Amino acid sequence: MRYQINRRPGVADYLRNLSLTREGRIRLYVGLNEMAEFSDSFRADPLNRDGPVFFFRFMFEDAGRLRTLSLAVDDSAASYGVLELVYADLE
Repeated sequence: MRYQINRRPGVADYLRNLSLTREGRIRLYVGLNEMAEFSDSFRADPLNRDGPVFFFRFMFEDAGRLRTLSLAVDDSAASYGVLELVYADLE
């Protein structure tokens, strides 16, 4: 199942205001798009979960620098095809 990815307002603002090049921003959103394809087994794996959320980290290059985006995702509405980003942090 492909999930719709919703972003809480604070997370949407955070992602929108990151200082990334155009190429870096595209890579960031490609990574977020890949999250829409998560399997149920990934979401259910205890190593990826803490309570009602699961965690996802991905790395991408921006201007020759390797960046890591850490996300906390609420999947309580996954049965309706919706995942919600509740936290994001770029390193």
